[in-house]
Amino acid sequence: MLRSILAALCALVAFVIANSLSLKGYETIQSFKQLERIVPTKVIGAVDGETQLNGTVRAANAGAILTSPFTKNESLYYRYLEEIERKDSDGNSSWDTVRDESRAVAFILDDGSGIANIAANQGIGAITWSIPNSYQIREGSRRYSEWLIRPGDHITVVGFATVIRRLDGDQTTRVDFTSQGQYTPLISKAGEDAYRSELGLTATLYIWGGLSLIIVSMFALIFLLKIHRIITFLSITTSMTFVYLMALGLTGMSTNVISGAEFVRLQQHKTDLAIQEISREGGDETSLREMELNSNLALVETIFTQQISHFPENLYMALFVPTLPSGEYTLGTDQQLQLAARIEAFRPTKLSTQWAYLYALAPLGLFALCGYFGFRFAKIKRLIENIPTSKTKGVTYGLAEIKGRIQPIDDVTLNAPLTGTACVWYRYLVKEKQRTGKSSNWVTISDDTNHIYFMCEDREGQLKIDPSKAEVITRHKRTKRSGNMRYTQWMVKSTDSLYAIGSAKIDTQHPDKLMLAKDKRDGLLIISNRKEQEIMLYKSQKAMFALMLAMSAMFFTFIFMNGLAGDFSPTDYIAASLTGPLFLFLFVAIMHYNDIIFLRQRAERNWANIQVSLKKRQTLFPRLEKTLKAYITYEHRVLQALSKLRAANTKDLSKVKSAERYLRAEATVATHVKATVENYPKLKADKLTSDYMHRLEALETEVALIRQGFNDAVTQYNERIQSFPDLLLAKLFKFKKMKRLSFTHK
Repeated sequence: MLRSILAALCALVAFVIANSLSLKGYETIQSFKQLERIVPTKVIGAVDGETQLNGTVRAANAGAILTSPFTKNESLYYRYLEEIERKDSDGNSSWDTVRDESRAVAFILDDGSGIANIAANQGIGAITWSIPNSYQIREGSRRYSEWLIRPGDHITVVGFATVIRRLDGDQTTRVDFTSQGQYTPLISKAGEDAYRSELGLTATLYIWGGLSLIIVSMFALIFLLKIHRIITFLSITTSMTFVYLMALGLTGMSTNVISGAEFVRLQQHKTDLAIQEISREGGDETSLREMELNSNLALVETIFTQQISHFPENLYMALFVPTLPSGEYTLGTDQQLQLAARIEAFRPTKLSTQWAYLYALAPLGLFALCGYFGFRFAKIKRLIENIPTSKTKGVTYGLAEIKGRIQPIDDVTLNAPLTGTACVWYRYLVKEKQRTGKSSNWVTISDDTNHIYFMCEDREGQLKIDPSKAEVITRHKRTKRSGNMRYTQWMVKSTDSLYAIGSAKIDTQHPDKLMLAKDKRDGLLIISNRKEQEIMLYKSQKAMFALMLAMSAMFFTFIFMNGLAGDFSPTDYIAASLTGPLFLFLFVAIMHYNDIIFLRQRAERNWANIQVSLKKRQTLFPRLEKTLKAYITYEHRVLQALSKLRAANTKDLSKVKSAERYLRAEATVATHVKATVENYPKLKADKLTSDYMHRLEALETEVALIRQGFNDAVTQYNERIQSFPDLLLAKLFKFKKMKRLSFTHK
């Protein structure tokens, strides 16, 4: 009940947070898209509204200057941070803030074409200050940091400009950060493009985080509903991620095109008004301002054109947005060259963090690792799901699944170390809590596992089980703590119900019987006192958890690589939405392909075992012939048959048909040999002959058991490659039907 409540809460919380992160990611993308359209301009070319200026700064007057608290530097802006180091009882340290203070004054920005008054003292908290750390000093347990803008620094400002034309023809430009507009208030030392790169990284992490939490919420939902079908989990998850990314791409496309077109129209209108105003004034300065205005407008239109140049943005623009009027620019040759240089210098937002490609490719390792374990757990779960449960008397050679109750052999059991309970398997783990410095952790003192052979008993009989190297999934777990010691015990009781899946092999102690054990080639033996449905759920949850991490890593690499390439266009997110369905398709194809390969290999292994048994018999019959010759010199019919059989040993028995002919002939000869031995008491009493006859009977039983397992494996393989969708894979990869091994005595 508690696990169900936690799963429900996890699904709900993850989905809510995913929605919040998605919204933040979407808003962040729109922020740097708009920043791309706010082109850098000279003060002389500024118009009312969103603007970006670059230049050196100085105090507005001698009294309007600050002194930083720690270094006592003259500054126009500072942030002062004082922290103290705290240590907990385990010796772990952290920094707590003692004082965090930010102050700014209004200052002047000069870019050579004019000056602008920057109202940085208003709305200081709304401004993004992209300033590198200027000083950081540690004294004892305290750490002091300062971020400064000093007179003479070169900065970038993004804000809202107000241009006032005075009667004498001069203009005053004021930039504030509280007016409403399509911009992100910014004062930066590194430049606007560096800040856009930071926003790109932030948007990437937001979108990936939202995507990952959607996957987590779907996993929690599947866990809550106790659904063990991995295909169902992947189908729901890929559908949700598809809708998430498709919605992000389409919404982003609509907003980007519409808001961008509105911004361009507004800039065209503002530029037209400004040019009409300055055309009445005349003079060299007004001419320079007109050229700067035209150059800025041309750059704005070019950037917008680049933003919507790809499908489906260009189609959306053509269908749903009125055509933008084309600007008419009055630019000389030099100005045209400068405009071309500005267009060439423009770079769309892209990630440029140090080791960026390593960050993008590193999750591929996690994807490969988690994908491997996801497929591995899913394969085991599918084996459990697809292999039918057999009665103990109906178990054939090869992979088998049985259910019943545990029956100790000769009433021999083990005693569990912690509780003294009678059991057939236990694991006993002892740990001690040890301190290292001021931290402590649990250290393993001993980890012992013990087992005995036992029987699985059902209504039809018993089957021996060898639990060595088995994966044991048990409901019996007991933990006890005493002082610094912790004792944990897992066990399978001698009275438990049993579920087991593993390889049915020849019991070496009783060659006429099979036993369930772990085969090196199959590598599978699961023993549990839980129900089959619980085992499948347990395995599927492990597979889904691994696949959840693999999908998250896959999406991270895809989205991060797009950011590195400077592709934050809606098209990329629409393309990314297809990644989930592609992953689902590959998973289904690989799982079905692996199923066919496993079934074919299972049949081939059983066929190889038959050939090994035939080789034993090929060695036995010549020896038996030599022994019989010493006693029966006149049983020509038997001796001739043995000679022919010996000659057949030299022929190729790798084909089913040739093996059938050999087994048919061998069975006939063996019948005659047995009858002959029975007719000669002296021969029957011979120890060597008796040994040969016992071995012959054991080999006959062995071949019969393995042949039945081989035929069952061939039947299952042939049925799979003739059913949909395995039929498609069989034709594509040219899987051929296999022939059953059957013969009758003559």
